[in-house]
Amino acid sequence: MEKKVKLDSTQKIQLAGAAILLLCVFPLPYGFFTIVRVVTTIISCYLAYTYFTQDKKELAIAFAVIAVLFQPFIKFALGREVWLVVDIIVAILLIVLALKKQKNNSSKE
Repeated sequence: MEKKVKLDSTQKIQLAGAAILLLCVFPLPYGFFTIVRVVTTIISCYLAYTYFTQDKKELAIAFAVIAVLFQPFIKFALGREVWLVVDIIVAILLIVLALKKQKNNSSKE
């Protein structure tokens, strides 16, 4: 029997954000990276709010910082290589949080 994985909306958002950030390893047009910044900022704001309402202050602060870092209005000139590392670290964080929540959900069943 196959066990279906059920993801809630937050997990889907986290995994979608991670996928978009991991696409940054490829040489894509500059416009794509602008879209990534906007999407990552929106996702980070949503997650900061979600974790704040769940009383997970450390994660709320972490995602607030990520939102400020990725916001497209005042750009931080970190260089392509540094941004690549930041993109991968944030993507890994999003994946780990989504999988950790999935593990917690499946252990409750």
